[in-house]
Amino acid sequence: MHARGRSKDSHSSSSAVKSSTARCMEHDGPYLSRMVGGSIGGTASRNLTKGVLSFISGQATSSVVIFLELAFTDGTLVTLGRRLDRSDTCQESFSFEDGERMTRCILHRNQAGSEALVADPDARLAAISFTTSHGRSFQLSGKKWPDADKFELDVGSGLAVGVKARSFAEVDAFSFVFLEPVVQFHYMDAIPAKAAHPHRTVIHTTTKCIDNTTDHAKEHAEEVTLSTTRSCAHTSLGAVVGTNLRTFSTAPTTPTESRTINQTTEVPPRERVQVTTTVSTFQVEIPLTKEIHAVCVNGSHALKYRGVYSAEWNEATVEFERRGFLQYVFTSEGLRDVD
Repeated sequence: MHARGRSKDSHSSSSAVKSSTARCMEHDGPYLSRMVGGSIGGTASRNLTKGVLSFISGQATSSVVIFLELAFTDGTLVTLGRRLDRSDTCQESFSFEDGERMTRCILHRNQAGSEALVADPDARLAAISFTTSHGRSFQLSGKKWPDADKFELDVGSGLAVGVKARSFAEVDAFSFVFLEPVVQFHYMDAIPAKAAHPHRTVIHTTTKCIDNTTDHAKEHAEEVTLSTTRSCAHTSLGAVVGTNLRTFSTAPTTPTESRTINQTTEVPPRERVQVTTTVSTFQVEIPLTKEIHAVCVNGSHALKYRGVYSAEWNEATVEFERRGFLQYVFTSEGLRDVD
């Protein structure tokens, strides 16, 4: 970040630099922004979304950024400036991966000076660069700009939820709008109150006979293993994933639980008992179209998400039949009397 003076301590810490950067930012509740460019040309507009930045592309000449397009996970598309069909421009694009956040962001103005915004009709945004938590980087610049023209933003949580800008034919001034560091996330009514109806997809039946050829009664144990699999896939908020929020991934998580049921029956001497086991598989899918509240240091911000919660599980019935008469039925929920 460009500063007005030099510190007397040549060993100043990076935290002090970060603190200086933070003081230059505009704080508005949970949002952080710092416009860089010219202050002439009308009132700046701020676009806040219910998503996070997932894609950015732009076009720049050797002196100014002329076009920006930014897509957010809630479907919002923001365009600034005008795209030109010229061979002497730099064009770059960047798609964020699941869980990827900005860790550093620098904006350049096309004029040197200590103030990020200047009242000069020729002042414009000149370049954008950032690095991410996945070790990747993006740079949109028509030439290499000196350090005297750069302004570092405090990225807060690293989640860009909007932009603040002034533009017409070119991008006069610009800033990402970041969320402050996030303390925690809250799901708001994640699953609809209306119950979903499961449907049965597979029925598997096996039958076997247990013969007792001795003169003494013997026991027979029947064992059935059942499983339950749950999956939650979020299709529109992948970039919210962080070290403390691994379950909010666009990639589904599919934990599977298994349990075993055992039932014992007595086979009389010199008789046969027929055992019939029926295992049914059920599935249910519930759409998720609600909100996540990002609770920041100062206030909170609502993020929209979409996804699907699905579950698949087994239920079993074991019937014991002796000489054509049903003795009793054992289900995965317990023993059932035979009328």
